[in-house]
Amino acid sequence: MKNKLTIILIIAFSFICLNAQSLELNKSPILVEIQNLTMEDGLPSTTVERGLQDSRGFMWFPTKYGLVYYDGKEFATLTKVKGNLRSNHPFYIAEDSEGRIWVRHSLGTDELDLVDIKTHKVTPAEDSFPSIKNIEGIPAHVFADSKKAIYLTTDKGYLYKLDNSGEFLLLFKSEYVNTILMNRFFRV
Repeated sequence: MKNKLTIILIIAFSFICLNAQSLELNKSPILVEIQNLTMEDGLPSTTVERGLQDSRGFMWFPTKYGLVYYDGKEFATLTKVKGNLRSNHPFYIAEDSEGRIWVRHSLGTDELDLVDIKTHKVTPAEDSFPSIKNIEGIPAHVFADSKKAIYLTTDKGYLYKLDNSGEFLLLFKSEYVNTILMNRFFRV
């Protein structure tokens, strides 16, 4: 209970500081609008575990019924049939510096798709990056850092980074690291 209260106080203090800083810089408060979106609004699932705001400000959500795109007014869903995803169950997503959403499908497969954020065209990642076939193990997680560099972890405990030439470089290797722990540890 004490830890929860501490966290709430820290969050409240952060908002107060941000608001005060905004008043000094802009002479106007920061306003945040919160909106609940449901299946009645067009969301294909009641469960959304992850989300990503792309560089244009639009939202992307992997769901068990496809990859959902939200433009602030309506939803569009990419699936195997409508969009050419290789699976209807995308799991992890990340945007790279070229405006592509990397889609890691449900665990147990090695499927990675790329979605152009402007056209929504889907292509297999290995078509654009053949070196992905050279990584050790099955991709377990895809994520991006603040500069939108792409990283992959594998089921073998390896961490790769996509370099500027389109090659995946091995950054870290350990047969003793649990993949789930590694995915949590390397969040950037």
